[in-house]
Amino acid sequence: MRSVTRGLVAFGVFLLCASAPGSARADSTITGTVGEMGIVNGNQYQVSLIFFRFKLTDVSQTKSCTGAGYSSGIGPGYAYFSNQSQNQTTDIVYHELYAMLLLSKKGATINCTINNTTECHITGCTLL
Repeated sequence: MRSVTRGLVAFGVFLLCASAPGSARADSTITGTVGEMGIVNGNQYQVSLIFFRFKLTDVSQTKSCTGAGYSSGIGPGYAYFSNQSQNQTTDIVYHELYAMLLLSKKGATINCTINNTTECHITGCTLL
């Protein structure tokens, strides 16, 4: 009986923790309109990639970005995403992200999540 009670209590605690609201998984967000964007050819882990980089009109949001870890020419001050995911498979989402950048360049507000404020790899975007 005691082990059944312990099991039920543990299961209850698990359900409580699993259903509790949590913070967003992204490390940071940037919001605004795109001021500058470009496409750069580069390399990641000896694989040739295309990097899509951009700055917002409020450049202070991406000024700490370095694009570190890539011999890609992304350059400092840009947030970016690539045409391939980490496992070197084609990432079809980049088409949608690029379309959002184009709309934001025309004045729409965009909100993007980035992995951190140093590398600034885009993990997702939403048009507001």
